[in-house]
Amino acid sequence: MAKSIGLKVIIYDPLTWYWKLVPEIVSQCDLYLAQDFFGVKERLQKEQNLFPKNIQIVPPIVSQKRPRTSKRYTLINLGGLQNPLWSVDDVFRYAKTFIEAIRQCVSQDEELIIATSNAIAVKLNDSKVRSYNRAEMYDVLENTKYAFMTSGLGNIYDVAKFDIPTIWLPPANDSQGQQLDLLKKYGMSDGQIDWADLGKPIDYFAEQAVVLKNIKDAIYSVSGPSVHIRELCQKQGHSDHCRLC
Repeated sequence: MAKSIGLKVIIYDPLTWYWKLVPEIVSQCDLYLAQDFFGVKERLQKEQNLFPKNIQIVPPIVSQKRPRTSKRYTLINLGGLQNPLWSVDDVFRYAKTFIEAIRQCVSQDEELIIATSNAIAVKLNDSKVRSYNRAEMYDVLENTKYAFMTSGLGNIYDVAKFDIPTIWLPPANDSQGQQLDLLKKYGMSDGQIDWADLGKPIDYFAEQAVVLKNIKDAIYSVSGPSVHIRELCQKQGHSDHCRLC
């Protein structure tokens, strides 16, 4: 619409590496800003016809790296699990399964912070589980010893920003699965649990609806994640630094 009335159009795309299909209109924009990530340069070079001539690859737009001020907390961050194809019960089952498994593995001396969406916090009805706004989460991250998270792009950048050793939990969608594969491929994962480790391999490159259904099925049939979590905790040895840094 903007092009049709003569306006200049700039597209900022944080997921150039991810899209299966690139809309034709992208090639007609006046400037394409591609957020750098694994595979972005290669894709832009290989598929030049799908993008405009005026391209700039830019670093992730995140604020300056911040040092941790203490190592007080062990963080379980389960934000960003919800999607239109899952019910609240599906997300609740995921959260409950992995919170219980992690609690079995971490020392009783650890001060555990558990962050979820408000809807899941209410359903869990656990005094240790709550929703945090962005400013509150930054305060938590500044004081986190190590963390358990899903491999969402925001979580990846937060971990790198605060240099937090992290065990990645099983992906909750296709992009998280693909991102986890990339972290493993490039040696930037401190430790991870994939659905395949739990006997439920997922093809993260299938159609999104299929991936989400398969992950949902895995949530309800998986057992024994605490064994893998305990092994990862022991192997990691609570390292002081994150491999993403």
